[in-house]
Formats: sequence, C-alpha cells, structure tokens
Amino acid sequence: MSISSRNKLGSFLLKFPYPLIVVAVFVLLGMTFHLWHPLWMIFLTIPIYYHYAGACMTKTRKAYLLALPIPEIIVIIYLIAGFFFFLWGVAWWIFLIIPIYYWTVAAFVKKQD
Repeated sequence: MSISSRNKLGSFLLKFPYPLIVVAVFVLLGMTFHLWHPLWMIFLTIPIYYHYAGACMTKTRKAYLLALPIPEIIVIIYLIAGFFFFLWGVAWWIFLIIPIYYWTVAAFVKKQD
C-alpha cells in the first residue's frame, strides 16, 4: 500500500465513529444474548483501532511497522486464551512476541522508503 493511500485510510479511520459502533454492538448483543462478560473485550478493540489509524499516518514503512498495535493485539489474544480456553499458565509466552517483533523490525527493515 502506498503512503498516500495509507494516509487517506488513516484519515478516514480517524473520522469514523468506531467507538459508537462498539457501544451499539455491545448493548445490542449484551441485551439479546446476555453475553456481557466475554463481550466486554470488544472495548479493547477501540485502542487497537485508533493505534492502527495513527500507524497509517506514518511516512515510512519502518515507522508504520513500529506504530502497529502489536502489544494490544497480544493482550487480547492472551485474554481470549485465558477466558475461553483456560490457558493462563501456558499462554504467557505470547508476550515474548512483542520484543521479538520490535527487534526484528528495528534490525531488518530499512529506514528509507
């Protein structure tokens, strides 16, 4: 994806009322199916959404990769593994992906675009 199209996407995402959609989905599904407990995790997608929108506004590929919401995604994966599959003690290793990802991007992606 080119920088200009990424910037346009980022601008659109920043203007889109994503939090209102999340609240509407939460209330609708919560009242319909009474899934309040696992459904609260949908609110964790709001910082991911805006973090990604901000990443789209970066000027270089390296800056884009460094600005992606990797830590937030890892936390959601950990919570899903814990709440739904009861893998709290085993799933902690996925947090090691965060420093490995950032080291790999810093070491192997060239700064200029």
